[in-house]
Amino acid sequence: MHPSVVLNLYVYYRVAPEQTAAVKTCVDTLFMALANTTGIHGRWMRRLDDPGTFMEIYEAIDDRERFLKHFEAALQQSGFAKFSVKRTDEWFQCA
Repeated sequence: MHPSVVLNLYVYYRVAPEQTAAVKTCVDTLFMALANTTGIHGRWMRRLDDPGTFMEIYEAIDDRERFLKHFEAALQQSGFAKFSVKRTDEWFQCA
């Protein structure tokens, strides 16, 4: 990948209503760890027409491999896996 390419990662998934608060705690933990290790601050969004669908947004990633290393570690430490939620990753680059 060319060094000047900047990437954005969008991760979306569905959460049962009764799990939303607990998932939010895990996402906050994930975001804090990533901010500390990569300097990237994630955002958590909820779909307007489907309140059970959420998206994590990570912007201005200039080293995908480095980010993914820290992302996977932070995701494991966050406890998110206990929810058995299918996460879908979408990578975009600036056009």
